Amino acid sequence: MSRPGVVFIGTEEIGWRCLEALLELDARVVGIFTLTEARAKEAVAFRSFRPFLDRSLPVEFVDDINAPEVIERIRSLRPVLAYEIGWSQILSKPLLETPTDGCVGMHCSLLPRHRGRAPVPWSIIFGLRKSGMSLFHLSAGPDDGDLIGQSTFAIQPDDSATEVYAKSVDAAEQLVRIYHPQLEAGTAPRVRQDPRRSDTWPRRTPQDGLIDWDRSAHHLYDWVRALTHPFPGAFTFWRDGKLVVWRAKPGMPADGAEAGAILDIDAERGILVGTGEGTLWLTSVQWHGHDEWPAAEFATREGVRVGECLT
Repeated sequence: MSRPGVVFIGTEEIGWRCLEALLELDARVVGIFTLTEARAKEAVAFRSFRPFLDRSLPVEFVDDINAPEVIERIRSLRPVLAYEIGWSQILSKPLLETPTDGCVGMHCSLLPRHRGRAPVPWSIIFGLRKSGMSLFHLSAGPDDGDLIGQSTFAIQPDDSATEVYAKSVDAAEQLVRIYHPQLEAGTAPRVRQDPRRSDTWPRRTPQDGLIDWDRSAHHLYDWVRALTHPFPGAFTFWRDGKLVVWRAKPGMPADGAEAGAILDIDAERGILVGTGEGTLWLTSVQWHGHDEWPAAEFATREGVRVGECLT
């Protein structure tokens, strides 16, 4: 008897790793649907699925997974189960009803807490010390389907979005390895979420990363590390150009320092900026779409001067 057919919908690093796990588990993947590379900039931590074509796997590139012709193509594959991992669209009702055993997905929080968008940045901004990945049955509502399993990880005080995203990818892969055999056998857990314990985090856009220098240095340190790679980054303006701040660290208090004023430039530590409370060392920056640079090298190359202001 052949194994149940699986459709995989995904993009990004997390999707790649989970698909690799499924293939290593010898899942019978009958279709892989991923984002067209023309829209790669819309994805966080984008990783092209094109190399899977070299392994003679059935990869198709789509812009809209809910398009009628895409759903009809998935329907023609007669899947028993579908995974959606690292894909930003909510699946439509016709697509959810296509696999006989339904669709499952991932969300980077310990559901039912923290449904919604941008869970990695919000978890750092709000100071969480623990988060995790949830594997659950997809339904019409966002992130509210029955839980299959969860994997918890710690968020250290100095973790950036880079480290937290990497932990989330590891957790997602672990869940696939644990629960896919159970999903295939029809023995996976199915636990209803308690809506009384849920909250929803709002969507973030790149423009939301603007730095408010009137906030404290501690807040801005969290802000920068929450929005760094693989996300669009925190940013400010210098000489009418956009300056993305990829890395920073708190500096010493400076009485009377103007918020946003450049107070010092140090070859080892970077660019020191005043804030509403305390100071912040900028250690890695990117200006006008150029390459990312250590802040001290950027200051030398571009002639940054003490006394100038970031806005």
